[in-house]
Amino acid sequence: MNITEISINRPSLIIVLFSIFILAGFLGYKNLSYELMPDFNQPVVVIKTGYPGAEPDEVETSVSRKVEDALSNLEGVDFIVTKSLPNASVLIVNLKYGTDLDQTMQDAQRYIDNIRKELPEDILSPVLSKVSPNDLPIMQVSATSKLPSTEFYQKMKDEFCRRFSS
Repeated sequence: MNITEISINRPSLIIVLFSIFILAGFLGYKNLSYELMPDFNQPVVVIKTGYPGAEPDEVETSVSRKVEDALSNLEGVDFIVTKSLPNASVLIVNLKYGTDLDQTMQDAQRYIDNIRKELPEDILSPVLSKVSPNDLPIMQVSATSKLPSTEFYQKMKDEFCRRFSS
């Protein structure tokens, strides 16, 4: 017997099966949870070190590489992005999901303090900071108009901001 013969010979079986499928789908839909803005937080630590008067090559060899080598032993590191700029070194340390960000920042500070004597004396103290995607704006909007500035500001505040916020 194939499905066509069963459907013709036993229509009540097909009605019951489809009723069960529809009921299961409805219950599954009702129990489905969703979030408008899910919490997405990849742990990221940014280390900025100022080195006044230094060129990017000098910053890279005397600061960036040494700090990067020190942080390579840090637990939970996914990858490190290093940028050597004039007068500054910036390291962006991307951590694996589930890594305790506060503990990692303490460990990173300890590692940097351990190599502090190997760094040039005239660098500024390294600054560690957390970066969270939740802190960044979802959207940035700019507008121009030929209206007077006070009238344009009031119109943006009263009409457009309400539409965008909803």
